[in-house]
Amino acid sequence: MGSQPYALALDASGGTLFVANMNSNNVSVISTSTNRTIATASAPGYPDSIAYDSRSGDAYVGTYGTSGNTSDVSIISGATDTNTGSVQVGGQVWDLLADASNGFVYAGSEVANSIFVISDSSKTITQTLPYSAGPTGDMLLDPANGDLYFGNATAQFLTVVSGSSNNVLATVPLGGIPTALAYDPISRDVDVAVADLGQPNSASLLQVISGANYTVLSSTPIPPVPQAMAYDPLNRDLYISNYFGNVTVVSTENDAVVAEMHVGDFTFNVAVDTVTGDVAVTSGEPRTVTVISGSTNTVTAVLSAGGFPASMLFDANASCFYVAVLTQNDGGAVTIVPSALEQPSSGPATSPVLDLAGETEYIAIGAACAVGLAVVVWLIRAKRSPGS
Repeated sequence: MGSQPYALALDASGGTLFVANMNSNNVSVISTSTNRTIATASAPGYPDSIAYDSRSGDAYVGTYGTSGNTSDVSIISGATDTNTGSVQVGGQVWDLLADASNGFVYAGSEVANSIFVISDSSKTITQTLPYSAGPTGDMLLDPANGDLYFGNATAQFLTVVSGSSNNVLATVPLGGIPTALAYDPISRDVDVAVADLGQPNSASLLQVISGANYTVLSSTPIPPVPQAMAYDPLNRDLYISNYFGNVTVVSTENDAVVAEMHVGDFTFNVAVDTVTGDVAVTSGEPRTVTVISGSTNTVTAVLSAGGFPASMLFDANASCFYVAVLTQNDGGAVTIVPSALEQPSSGPATSPVLDLAGETEYIAIGAACAVGLAVVVWLIRAKRSPGS
């Protein structure tokens, strides 16, 4: 159980972390107050995406599917932590977005070239929207006006959908593949990282899309093949990681590059500590989590991720980053990176790791995650049950 954790979703108010485990076909439910697995719910079909809907209190789990033409979106009840049903969609769900303001969950499928709009009350598909995302697509909600943004990788444009009617409002040509989206709450504009994967060594672009009229306001050159992006609300900077291990910092006040740094190769995930303004970036090689000060844009700590980092999110209530990591022999774990972490004066920085099988060995013990500066090491030993 707990094999190959691939995606994370957070119920911040309930203190629950949902972990989609691709190879064991289930979801681990973890208490963020104790950092222990409290339940395991089935999610057949190789779950590879997950979103928490605060309106219904359920987690929606997208699956790769057992065949190319069909897959399911499993529904995990937040009240019982069990699988209460599923919705069959066209095939291979890549992205999920839950909009608690309108009561719909959006499931994007490249195979079906569609976004399936699922009602969180009836648990049925109410509408289908055109989509051609692929694995590099992204989804974003504008909380100010309820608009939804969907990156179309194959068609290389941005689709804007009304959250009130689920009608397409606009399609914005980008001239490249949208690999990451971020929302600026000050300007109420949407930032899009655009890559030319046909020419991976050529410069990519950061394009700013007006949230008012859906036009391109500016284009800023950034390093090639951007992978992930996050907005820091404390300093109004964007942090963009790319395939070659660079992090580019762009000020949203003037759309200018203000800093660049190399943190490793294959930097797939970026998350912002919304309390301190610090930024965490994961690297596939070496398998690390790099912490960057949001005030100085300098690296303050480099930690072992404990495996290949697949996804990451920040929990403000627990004051830590959670990182889903893949390990050898079909294993996996969740690494915890405390907030406001600084590199020790001697010895490597380390971080606590959750064993999804519920059995944890302690190598070194500090304090709980919420303490902030304390660092704990827990050995990864995700186990599989006999015959699984």
